[in-house]
Amino acid sequence: MIGKESKRDLDPPDLQVAQAEFETGMQRFLEEHGVKCVIMTSGKNESGIEIRASETAAREETVELVRARLALDFDLTPNAAKNESSSRNLGDEVQMIQLALGPDERGFRREAVVASIANAVGLLNAKLGYSERTSDTQD
Repeated sequence: MIGKESKRDLDPPDLQVAQAEFETGMQRFLEEHGVKCVIMTSGKNESGIEIRASETAAREETVELVRARLALDFDLTPNAAKNESSSRNLGDEVQMIQLALGPDERGFRREAVVASIANAVGLLNAKLGYSERTSDTQD
C-alpha cells in the first residue's frame, strides 16, 4: 500500500481529510489481511539508510533482522532519536519500522533497495510463521 502525501498540493483541511482517509483505509487493510509488520519508507537528504523504530513500535529482534539484511548491501546511518515514535498508530499487534532512504537509495540504487527490502520481508515472514506460498496461512 503506497500513500503519497504531497503537503504542497493540498490546503491544510483537505490534507487532514486525505490523511485520515488513508489511515482508516490502511487500518482496515491491515486487519483484513492479518498484517503483523509494516515497513514504511520515507526520504532524507543525507546518503544511506536510517532505520527508525521506537521500542513500542517494533520488537528489537525484528528491527535487528531488517538491519542485518540491509547492512549487507547499504551504508546504514545511526538513528539519532532511537525512541522516536511514529505518528501512525497501527494497533498493538502490528510492528512498524520506518526506513529513511537517502537520495542515492531513492535514485539509481532503488532496485537494489527494493530487492533488499523484499528479502527482509521474506525473512520476517519466516520468523512470524507465514509461508511465501500462501501469505495468509501460517506454517
